[in-house]
Amino acid sequence: MDNKKRDELWGVAGRYLGEEPMHGLPHIRRVHANFEMFQPEKPWGITYPVPIRDALETAVILHDIGRSVAGQADHAPKSAELLKNMFQGELADVPNQEWVLKAVGGHSVGLEGQILDQGDEILALLCVFDHMDCLGVIGIHRLTIYWCGGQPYRIPWVPAGVETKEQKERMLKEIEYLLAHPEKIARRDIGMRERSFLDCLVYYFCATSHIIEPVSHLLGQEFYDENNARLAYAKRYILHLAMALLFQQGKYKGAVP
Repeated sequence: MDNKKRDELWGVAGRYLGEEPMHGLPHIRRVHANFEMFQPEKPWGITYPVPIRDALETAVILHDIGRSVAGQADHAPKSAELLKNMFQGELADVPNQEWVLKAVGGHSVGLEGQILDQGDEILALLCVFDHMDCLGVIGIHRLTIYWCGGQPYRIPWVPAGVETKEQKERMLKEIEYLLAHPEKIARRDIGMRERSFLDCLVYYFCATSHIIEPVSHLLGQEFYDENNARLAYAKRYILHLAMALLFQQGKYKGAVP
């Protein structure tokens, strides 16, 4: 994709999304950085045809534009609806529009069944890059904001406006502790969320390739050790390793839980 078209897509995203850190442009930039991380020129890069790469990048940049006019539950179909209208106007020159629409419209649900065509492949990759933003320290920060309703330091389980001074101080100390000791989060709710996502992702990779043997020994009890201070970083490394092995081997078929 040339820079002019990329800038045009970012301009569209900017019209619909603000700088809200959880699902706004900062999130899109991070997802796009995940996409860039696996470009073919990288040591662990994914090699795929240019049309697929361009359609995937389009989906990455525009996958959440529906959040500006829809709620969490139905933002993906709304994003696809907005895109479909733009494909008949200002973005009419975007190639492989059906692939993009399939990925954007389905990314909140994920892939169900097998990867049967390029649209499914793009959807699967979009989901991976999108959900990578839920892992590690970024995931801790995003979940904290979600719990607090977007209000810094608000106590998640207390209605807004009724917190006592002592409650606010306790919440602030909790957040400061988590930021100072990110490994401890593995014992809390975010650890369960990361583990569930990782289980699904690794199942997908192992079911679609012959990497079970070289990777499985890294996914045992040692990997899930909650006392491992590098848990989040180890998970990200495993994701990178699995993706590199899978896509370099050209393995695209298989079931997704």
